[in-house]
Amino acid sequence: MQRYPTDSLNSENFWHNETELEIYCNSLYTYIVGHGSGFQLSPMLSGDNQSDNMAPFEYNLIAAGEHVVPETGGGWDWNFIRQCNYFLNNYNKTPVNQDVKDKYAGEIKFFKAWEYFEKKKR
Repeated sequence: MQRYPTDSLNSENFWHNETELEIYCNSLYTYIVGHGSGFQLSPMLSGDNQSDNMAPFEYNLIAAGEHVVPETGGGWDWNFIRQCNYFLNNYNKTPVNQDVKDKYAGEIKFFKAWEYFEKKKR
């Protein structure tokens, strides 16, 4: 007899309905950088600070050609891609209409493409 943990999510006790697909997709929005909050500048507005398209509000090392690539870190974390791949490997287990599955898979594929785009920019 196999028993799966009931106090944590895994591929055996998840993927039962559309709500679970939605919950998984919504949890990934915390990784997407959008507008700033509080005293934080929005990357959508300040993204051109690294180019010659605008005069930056603060001194920018990349625009000045003084940026040194770090030996570790620097945005090369693969956790988000891994979470997208986990969804794409499991979402078809959900017993809902294929149109519903495709909607959420499209959302995850967009997230994944966006993350690769961010890595390409780095």
